[in-house]
Amino acid sequence: LRFNSLLCGRLHWGAFEGVNSMAIKVNYCSVEERDMDTLFLEAIGSDKGFLQLFTNEIEILKEKTLEVNSIELSKSDSDGESDITVIVEYENKKYGLLIEDKINAIAMPDQCKRYTVRGKKGIKNGDYSDFFVFIVSPEKYHEQDEEAKKYKYYVSYEKCKKYLESKEDLL
Repeated sequence: LRFNSLLCGRLHWGAFEGVNSMAIKVNYCSVEERDMDTLFLEAIGSDKGFLQLFTNEIEILKEKTLEVNSIELSKSDSDGESDITVIVEYENKKYGLLIEDKINAIAMPDQCKRYTVRGKKGIKNGDYSDFFVFIVSPEKYHEQDEEAKKYKYYVSYEKCKKYLESKEDLL
């Protein structure tokens, strides 16, 4: 059983090669941020095109072929938690992508600043040489939340959904 996304709300059955996929409509009672974090982790780690939804927002990484070195959910320290931390490599240089995921929860005051503090710690610890702080959220959330607008890099759920719906081979 493989599914393309909670965003699209479809399951595709096809346990064996050569077996036709069958679309099944699935209704989710609720989708929590942790569900989406897990989906994003899987998609970033397994689909370079999905990763590029994020890295193409960064001028120096735009259209580059990157290798994912690591992905971590809920990386925490005394300055808070990064929902998703991705370390990618290009030409022997590592970059940290620190991603905040929001569906509808109210952003904590100075949340974006704390991501920047954690990013700087990652440089100091030698995890990567540069970092980029993202928020991924529904467009409506981003439009209405002032803290969300403070993030330099933004990827919408709608952009993720459009990408996933365009794929023939599903996650």
